[in-house]
Amino acid sequence: MSLASKQPVQILRKATLLEQDAFEIRSLGAKGRGAIAKKDLQKGDLILKEAPLLIITREDLGRYTDEDIEQRLAELPERDQTHFWELFDAKLFESAGRGSAKSRVLTNSYPVEDELGEEAVAVFNTLARFNHSCVPNVHNSWDPEMAVETICLTQDVPAGEELCTTYLDLFTIRHERQEELSRRLKFQCTCQAPAAVMTYITSDGMV
Repeated sequence: MSLASKQPVQILRKATLLEQDAFEIRSLGAKGRGAIAKKDLQKGDLILKEAPLLIITREDLGRYTDEDIEQRLAELPERDQTHFWELFDAKLFESAGRGSAKSRVLTNSYPVEDELGEEAVAVFNTLARFNHSCVPNVHNSWDPEMAVETICLTQDVPAGEELCTTYLDLFTIRHERQEELSRRLKFQCTCQAPAAVMTYITSDGMV
């Protein structure tokens, strides 16, 4: 039975807003696509404000089938539907065909809040092209008032360098990060992060 008729996925169609000539999305060979700085960027630069293709509450995501999500995708402009189906699907390593709508959501979504303040996930066309690093040079965050995801530089980045966010909680040791990436997203990170990216501080202030 389809759940979409009872609790529809919330759809937003606002345009992506980019800083002029900040970066481009292009092929990076075996890594697929990625974001490359087109000019020298400085720490703190805001380079992206993007509204999601769709938002689904976490509760609904647990119940939705592929059919439910595909019904909502059918309400999007054809170009946005094409963008969605071009996104990476981790389960394509395990099956043939174009893959699963729900798996694409699980592979590419970021945590947000919906318009009622409920915990939700959202899929973004441009943000989804930013690859992972355990030492990211950009930070993404949800702006609930504007209902957009923003990306800012966390360090200076020269033209031609890849811009990477992180898909993980970095307060973990290297092998745990690698295991999660392999299990959830079917790849191994090759960045030069140390065994523990962050320093753990105990309650008495000792490392």
